[in-house]
Amino acid sequence: MDNIVDFYCKEKDLIIELDGEHHKDQFDYDHVRDTFLKSLNFQVLRFWNHEIRESLDQVIVRIKNHL
Repeated sequence: MDNIVDFYCKEKDLIIELDGEHHKDQFDYDHVRDTFLKSLNFQVLRFWNHEIRESLDQVIVRIKNHL
């Protein structure tokens, strides 16, 4: 399992992952990875790339609500 994340906020122990189309085929891997990161007390939010492109405002609201 790799230890590279897309975005990390140290102050909140928050990891944000952005997923492209290839993640449709690796749902189980992502689930195991998220479970592992959460076991280390990280919060994990996962967004699809199209969510960022098409509804960035909603993504930002979701991040703010999660904090």
